[in-house]
Amino acid sequence: MENFNKLYQTFIDANDNLIYLKDNKMNYLFVNEAAAEFYNKSKKEIIGKNDYQISNREFAKFRRLTDDKVYHQLMVSSEKKRIVEEVEWNDRVYKVTKFPVKLLDGSYGVGAFIGDITEQFEKEKQIKYLLYRDSLTELYNRRFFEEEISDCAGSQFDPDLAAEFINLIRTE
Repeated sequence: MENFNKLYQTFIDANDNLIYLKDNKMNYLFVNEAAAEFYNKSKKEIIGKNDYQISNREFAKFRRLTDDKVYHQLMVSSEKKRIVEEVEWNDRVYKVTKFPVKLLDGSYGVGAFIGDITEQFEKEKQIKYLLYRDSLTELYNRRFFEEEISDCAGSQFDPDLAAEFINLIRTE
């Protein structure tokens, strides 16, 4: 079993994503190397502690909110779904995947995979900008207005607003 644990730890340490498991009191049971580096601490300094003990209060509160969502979802539903969010923090964008984990004592903890997707997010933002803008004038293009009209039609459709959009499209 000890060899398996070493093998498992080697496996998760090879991942650039932050990977961890917390117990039902939100204390860390294990973390991978990326999580330890993120906190600028050794794994031993993190295990057995909670977010408030290893990071500043604002960040700990922020992290606890997503943990609480996992627990809330567990209390309201018998389904143990994962929660996936894109979160912006300190000029970075992270894909946060958290999920309930049944622990050996029968209680539930929170598992997480957290990846930095800032570069992907910025590229998608740039593609959207190019998709909805004229390359010469950088004004909104026809595709933008067509999608805006489509979105309006799905909610509260305003025929006067639609007519204005059509007039703008015709002048393009």
